[in-house]
Amino acid sequence: MNEQLAHTKLNRAIQQLGAGQPAQARATLQPVLKAYPDSPQLHLLMGLALVKLAQDDGALRHFGQAIALEPRMAEAYVNRGIMLKNRGRLDEALADLDRAIALHPNLAEAYYNRGNVRLALNQMQAARDDFATAVRLNPHYADALANLGELLARDGAFAEAFPLLRQAVVLQADRPEFHDSLGNALSGLSRHEEAIAAYRTALQLNPSQPDVLAHLGNALAECEHYDEARQCFDLLLQAQPRHAQGLNAKSHMMAALGRYDEARALLEQALAIQPDFALAQFNLALLLLRQGDYVAGWRHYEARRLDPATRRSCALREFSQPEWQGEDLAGKTLLLHQEQGLGDTLQMLRYLPILADRGARLVLLVTPAVAALAASLGTSVEIVTDAEALPPFDLHCPLMSLPLWLATTLDSIPAAQGYLSVDAERQQQWAEHLGPRSKPRIGLAWSGSRHHSNDRRRSLPLGALAELLSLDVEFHSLQLDYRETPEEIAAQGIRDHAALLHSLADTAALIAQLDAVISVDTSVAHLAAALGKPCWLLLPAHPDFRWGLTGDTSPWYGSMTLFRQGDDRQWPPVVDALRRHAEDWLGSQPG
Repeated sequence: MNEQLAHTKLNRAIQQLGAGQPAQARATLQPVLKAYPDSPQLHLLMGLALVKLAQDDGALRHFGQAIALEPRMAEAYVNRGIMLKNRGRLDEALADLDRAIALHPNLAEAYYNRGNVRLALNQMQAARDDFATAVRLNPHYADALANLGELLARDGAFAEAFPLLRQAVVLQADRPEFHDSLGNALSGLSRHEEAIAAYRTALQLNPSQPDVLAHLGNALAECEHYDEARQCFDLLLQAQPRHAQGLNAKSHMMAALGRYDEARALLEQALAIQPDFALAQFNLALLLLRQGDYVAGWRHYEARRLDPATRRSCALREFSQPEWQGEDLAGKTLLLHQEQGLGDTLQMLRYLPILADRGARLVLLVTPAVAALAASLGTSVEIVTDAEALPPFDLHCPLMSLPLWLATTLDSIPAAQGYLSVDAERQQQWAEHLGPRSKPRIGLAWSGSRHHSNDRRRSLPLGALAELLSLDVEFHSLQLDYRETPEEIAAQGIRDHAALLHSLADTAALIAQLDAVISVDTSVAHLAAALGKPCWLLLPAHPDFRWGLTGDTSPWYGSMTLFRQGDDRQWPPVVDALRRHAEDWLGSQPG
């Protein structure tokens, strides 16, 4: 075969591969390869054709032959690396892709595929770096954009993930998995209606996606479209009755509807199918704790460390020292470290005196916002923040594991009458700032962080408190962030102190000058009650686990009164009950 004919056939084979005709490409290449067996380019093309024909052994052989003939052919290393990765030969695949990058440092495909290998090796940060490099080298690389976006979303960086996934969808709108990933990022941003649209598009492109049905059901439930959500879950579970993720998702919706027994049964079914399903174990913990079963609930609560997404959202830390699990502490140094939100931390600080009484030397690792307040416990504890070096320690324990290892039940919760205090200097500063008292003073926190997963149910618009704000008292805002304008807040007669609240210790000092605090379920409520201040807590129909399901008192805080939504999920009856309570309380105050 002369060179001109061989060249013609080579071009034809390339065209056939590009047109999705691998069998024709193989047939075109065979006589040319027989005539020119020492051509690395022909071996590479034959390998690509055989990949499309699912003839993996032959493809591997041809990629290897291309490399043997031309050891500097980066494309051959990339394609052999892909084949090796698909066969589970990850170390060999990584070596091939490293070699491809060394030969061709600007080859985006090499970084993308090395990222996939590193993902399979659970080298998450390295995979993320490779996908980011692939995107930098080729901003229109849809697969790299999608993979980078998915990893960012897994780490909770939804705002960073969203534009990457949106761009992937723009570039390849026919890829259902891209729409699903975009929906997950939107859900993470609490943009649930947009997420619903993305999931629906994914299902239109490929209706046979059980995970997408579960995601769509979750998003519909978040928007309280419960009938449609139930249809999604039922459709999924009719097709796959043993779909553990679908059972977990339906359970989450049932819990939101207050159907706790059904929710628990679904979780138990999911765990019977998949006993190591950490998220289902954690969700079961929340149900058990909400129902008052603290013995089993705290045990299952440890599953938060086993589910990667939950572990990240809880901000759990890792240390080389062993974790304390209730054993003798005499003569030991125990590091306690903050996790989850400020309210969780404030709630758990009550345990430090108990641990000190057991003979432990305590080190408390917390954010700067908590550090000054934690010092008020009166317990000998060394307080450090992330900006400081940790002292030597023998054992460590995340704060939210303390109820388990200290065998906390509803009847044995310590320090319910308050355990924090405010130093005299800060109290004096706030007393001078507020000036002479002419009326009772009540603190207000009517909305929390927008990023909280349950914020749309727990927070109120300021206007919802209009009936309460007519009381003849001084109202003082305890919030740092607002959804209203300063003019709207001032028009309600509320004094704003956000500019002076630099830490929780400042907020505590302000609370100390007040007579009572009204709050939705935020850290402000924990802080007020931990100070022993009367705190009136507004709760949604199906609240966080620590508040239980019934009653107007909390075993965690003796000075707290709970005002619960009914099944109608309406705030006006709650505010009315709180106003009447406040009137009675005001009538009982001296002078």
